[in-house]
Amino acid sequence: NNNDNDNSSVTPKNKLQSMDKTALQELEEAVEAHVPDPLNPNKARRQTKVSIFLPDDDDDGAKEADNLELCKQHVVTTSYAHETLYKIVYTLLNYNEYPSALYAASAASYLLQIDPHSTISLARAYLTETVLTLAMGDVVAAEQSFLNIHLQNNYYLSSRECKLGEDLITAIRTRDAQGLHDARIVENKSAMSNLHTSVRNLTLKLQLTGLAKDKPLDIPLPKPTQHNYNYNTAPAPPAPPSTRSSYAPKPITNQPSQQEKIMEGEELQASLNANFDEMDDLMNSMGLGDDADIKNFDNKPPKTNTPQPPQQQYEEDDDDLDIDLR
Repeated sequence: NNNDNDNSSVTPKNKLQSMDKTALQELEEAVEAHVPDPLNPNKARRQTKVSIFLPDDDDDGAKEADNLELCKQHVVTTSYAHETLYKIVYTLLNYNEYPSALYAASAASYLLQIDPHSTISLARAYLTETVLTLAMGDVVAAEQSFLNIHLQNNYYLSSRECKLGEDLITAIRTRDAQGLHDARIVENKSAMSNLHTSVRNLTLKLQLTGLAKDKPLDIPLPKPTQHNYNYNTAPAPPAPPSTRSSYAPKPITNQPSQQEKIMEGEELQASLNANFDEMDDLMNSMGLGDDADIKNFDNKPPKTNTPQPPQQQYEEDDDDLDIDLR
């Protein structure tokens, strides 16, 4: 069916009304046209007619192998072929035809199994099979398919859909009401939200007996955490500034402190002289000062021990330079 209308939107007036026998037969034949019954693990769930691919009872093993090879040649391997089968599944779910829906879902899972690139879609297909089998009240068959077929896929082992399917089977098998509630509402929210609406509603209908109710169970959702927030009140005023700490810098002022003493006149001059003397002593001790130079205030040349020639020698020398001009 290449129409744009989704068959999942077709809903009967009465949920308990079963599908017309002719319409159901046409849908099941369309499923076998995609995947022949010998390749369908749930071929026994078919409600109308018998597959044309089933071998006779007196056929030997060789003919059966040839028949399987013929069935594989008739498998529809086009892209998105499994989506056509799921439109049939969702339509059958709206009429509560769970066995035929499981038959169609198992065919869709086979198409995804032979596709090496299918991972998430295959995980959801396996979970859909588990939910449909539990809705029929057959928890033993659901567990056998889960262990022998579904868990053989490595990707499915680590998927969220695998955890949800295992929790549902365990809760119904052990009649654990709290475990069934937690599996659907608390612990597997992501896997539940990724399911199709029809399958998700069917999951919520599951009971501990395995059968699905016509209406979803009234399951109370966990209450959100209460916070005592009052958004209508004004914000709290800011905290007052803290007092100045003991190590805070003091303000700079030009006023002298009480401990400081102002020196004037002779007292100030005496203090300056004492400072100068202290500096002179320091320079002298370092060999950088000269007491003779500092104490000679008359600017007279220092006395030396060099002997001076007598005055008469200068006078004789002057006489030798005289020239008689007469």
